[in-house]
Amino acid sequence: MHLSRLKILGCALALSALGASTALASDVPVPGNDVARQADKHFLLGKEQLKAGNVREAYVEYKAAWDLKRSYDIAANLGNVEFELGMPRDAAEHLSFALKNAAVSVTQDKIDKIKARLAEAKNLVGSAKVQVNIDGAEVFIDGRSVGRSPINDELYVDPGRCTVEARLAGHDLARETVDFRRATTRTVLLTLKLSGGPAPLPTASTSGSVRLPPPPPPGKSLVPLGIVIGVGAVGIGLGIAGFALSDAKGSEIDTLKGSLDALDTHKTHSVCQRPSPPSECGALDDAYRAQGSFRNLGVAGMVVTGVAVLGTAVYLLYPTARPETAGPVRASFGIAPGAAGVQLDGRF
Repeated sequence: MHLSRLKILGCALALSALGASTALASDVPVPGNDVARQADKHFLLGKEQLKAGNVREAYVEYKAAWDLKRSYDIAANLGNVEFELGMPRDAAEHLSFALKNAAVSVTQDKIDKIKARLAEAKNLVGSAKVQVNIDGAEVFIDGRSVGRSPINDELYVDPGRCTVEARLAGHDLARETVDFRRATTRTVLLTLKLSGGPAPLPTASTSGSVRLPPPPPPGKSLVPLGIVIGVGAVGIGLGIAGFALSDAKGSEIDTLKGSLDALDTHKTHSVCQRPSPPSECGALDDAYRAQGSFRNLGVAGMVVTGVAVLGTAVYLLYPTARPETAGPVRASFGIAPGAAGVQLDGRF
């Protein structure tokens, strides 16, 4: 009998010890459980504050919950109060996250409400699509890290000028300053170059696509071409005018010579050598000189036209000059009663 009591007492003690050990085991937190419980606590407090009309206090609680745990419901509530507090960029980020991570059990009416609020927020901010020529680079907008390339999602930015950067070890900083407007999307291309070296070849992204290099620089300027064409047009005008005036002077010379032939009754052609020559002789000399000047003007105009045509062909066909070898091209013209010419000097 005494032995039976001892056995019963031993079993009782063993069960007590087992129960105690089980209770102790249940009090040991599983890693991450405390963080999740804290997030849920802040989330519920945020709901209570929002129900009481304390939007600012609700934001503080929702933000604390978001910093501890990233989930659809926290993002949706946080984005909603951010919009109410005049923070459309943050609201767009969190509402977009909520839509992409909503569980299949979420009802369609809730999804529609989030979409409507997201559309309102996007109308107040700009968005950027950032493309970097190398994967794995950290992307910053106004000094705020927004992820690593490739970034497929739109990035929301406040309207105005923003600085977009890409940073990667061993490479020079790639930076672009872009002016963003409300409800518009801008694509920003960032090209990383090896420190002290040329830009690396494009690499294949994780999706299998190949990132193309940035577009080539713009072609030759049309301003010099327009100047050359304008000079050619002026040359044609001068040539036509010069030859026309020369022909007019030729007619005048024929008329004067006819008048002198009428005075030279003996046909000795010495009427202009008399001590008192007629006035037609002086007019004839002036006409000859003018005819020569106008003819030279016409020749110079045609020369200028030819040079302009040649310059146009050279400019269009010749490769773009390197900065270290290129230089200004100067043209000078000379017109005299007995000669005309054009001179070009410079470095091509």
